[in-house]
Amino acid sequence: AQEQGDGALCVGTELEGTTHRETEWRRIIAAIREVYDGPLTYAANWSGEFEQIEFWDALDFIGVQAYFPLSEEPDPDIDALVEAWVPFRDRLAAVSARTGKRVAFTEVGYRSEPGAAIEPWLWSSEGPPDHITQANCYEAVFRALWNEPWFMGTFWWKWFPHWQEDRSTADRSFTPQGKAAVAVISRWYGGTVPADTPAD
Repeated sequence: AQEQGDGALCVGTELEGTTHRETEWRRIIAAIREVYDGPLTYAANWSGEFEQIEFWDALDFIGVQAYFPLSEEPDPDIDALVEAWVPFRDRLAAVSARTGKRVAFTEVGYRSEPGAAIEPWLWSSEGPPDHITQANCYEAVFRALWNEPWFMGTFWWKWFPHWQEDRSTADRSFTPQGKAAVAVISRWYGGTVPADTPAD
């Protein structure tokens, strides 16, 4: 990472069975800092791990694998999804306030199929492509978190460097490429959303 000039480094991902071993993790982090001078994080699971880690102070920001369940319906609307974010947003804000560290989603994403918001961590399920539900999930992330000062941003799962656009119509995977979710990303990152867009 140092040789390549990488802008940040994640020291571990979803290793929940080990993160209670605080002393060892602090030793690993200190050793990495001896050879890498960029910011460090750890990618904690959404299911509660991010609230239990005691070594956030040794890192530069909080990383969360943000596959929070947002609905019990296969095709929730945007307002319902934004409302579902409220308790998770509050929990994330509380950890940020307690640690003095900002939060980044080291992963967040949604399949382009019905039920994507029910169990976002699932790799696949049955059903036809549903690019609108995927786009609505993306929109809800932005609306719920965009204006939060403790929130750094997201690493969207998953973007392929070589994507065949002719696959997009029938594709049900996590990628937003060639789908309605790309327009959502472009609109928010492109600065065409008003700054006072409500968070909920």
